[in-house]
Amino acid sequence: MKRSGFTLIEILVALSLAAIVFLAGFMLLSSYLKTYKILSADIERLQIRQFVLTRIVKEVRSADSIKNSTPACLTIKNGTSVISYELIGGKVRRKKDSTSAYLTEAGQVNKLAFSYPGAGLVMIEVDDSKTGAFCRNEK
Repeated sequence: MKRSGFTLIEILVALSLAAIVFLAGFMLLSSYLKTYKILSADIERLQIRQFVLTRIVKEVRSADSIKNSTPACLTIKNGTSVISYELIGGKVRRKKDSTSAYLTEAGQVNKLAFSYPGAGLVMIEVDDSKTGAFCRNEK
């Protein structure tokens, strides 16, 4: 009489192969999720830097003049308003006249620096991103 079915060795081999395949899949998924988390954080930091740079460049370009600015603080005059940008407590602060607002949360930006290579020209550095802006209306 012939019996059909699997032997114990066949079942153990099949279970071993299935375990190897599942382990490999789990390791791939784990690696993917770790990479995704790192890249998401990098993209978020890049978006924050881009937002800050875009905001400052836009206001410098439309400003009437650059006033009493330092490497740590940019102060511009636009009409009757005075606008300044500086890094305070790890947050980028925008102050317009007597009101101020923070563009970032604490720790999102580590460095905010300004340099003034020529009349009306401002070089802006946010962490490791740099750009320049020219005050078009300066006389």
